[in-house]
Amino acid sequence: MSYLMMVNLHNEVNILYKDLAATANIVNLQDMHESWKNTSVTIPRVMPNTSLGYTNLFYVQHDDGYMKGYNVTWDGPNTAIGPRKEDVTLLTERPLAGSHFSVTALPNPSGGDDLVVLNQQTGDDITYNTRDFGAGTWTDTEIPVPDA
Repeated sequence: MSYLMMVNLHNEVNILYKDLAATANIVNLQDMHESWKNTSVTIPRVMPNTSLGYTNLFYVQHDDGYMKGYNVTWDGPNTAIGPRKEDVTLLTERPLAGSHFSVTALPNPSGGDDLVVLNQQTGDDITYNTRDFGAGTWTDTEIPVPDA
């Protein structure tokens, strides 16, 4: 399966899927485009220009400015948002509305992983936010951006 996530005109994230095995023999390009199917999953009230990110959860920026994560079960037509593994608010501080963010996991010196979010707070900065991958308190550090 392949998945496509996008923000629609109602500021909701839609998740679509395509069964790659079923489309492998399609020759007509129009048929290829029509093979995307909508799941029943929508995430309402997102920023119209939100970034979308995924590590252990699927992350979006909501219209209140907070980044939140969702536990998505990726299963083609049965794709669903499942029970939350953790508090879904990603950061304690709101990033700049509509700014690009990036979410990743990096190994830490103790042998585990850290969840890392790079975002902007003021528009001319890069903020490095981190915590233990499973749970914990967020810490943040501003990364210096040199003047051009």
